[in-house]
Amino acid sequence: MGIKCNLKLKGYVRLWDADTKELLKETHNMVVSDGQALTGNLLINAPGYDVGISYCAIGTDDTAENEGQHTLVVEASRAQVTQKSIAGNTITVSTFFVSGSCGIHIKEAALFGHSTATMTANSGIMFSRALLEYDNSGTPRNLMISWDIQIDKV
Repeated sequence: MGIKCNLKLKGYVRLWDADTKELLKETHNMVVSDGQALTGNLLINAPGYDVGISYCAIGTDDTAENEGQHTLVVEASRAQVTQKSIAGNTITVSTFFVSGSCGIHIKEAALFGHSTATMTANSGIMFSRALLEYDNSGTPRNLMISWDIQIDKV
């Protein structure tokens, strides 16, 4: 009889004022089906899966998350991940958005990876999505979005 271990990916998203370090919003995120497949393909070094999570995008739609989503509903801006770290079973991925690129009413955010992920909207494979509402359209702030992704046993 073999040993069986089921893994669960879950996450938490925080939106910060990048200058003052004020926490503006926080919520849970959903690792979508494509994100689960991305993880598996990275683990087995599948062809074309040589780049992990590399971009974060924000958008303006508040449609509920579902596991079958492949892109943000209305992607408005995207930035390259600026920091990645791991401590124990928690991976932290952070992205800096300069005020000029995020002066919108943010309602959704997502992480993207794979070698096809670029600065182009909807590129790459979506790993996770969160509803994260914050109106940054009046006097836009520089923002930091950090994602804590836990890898747990079920």
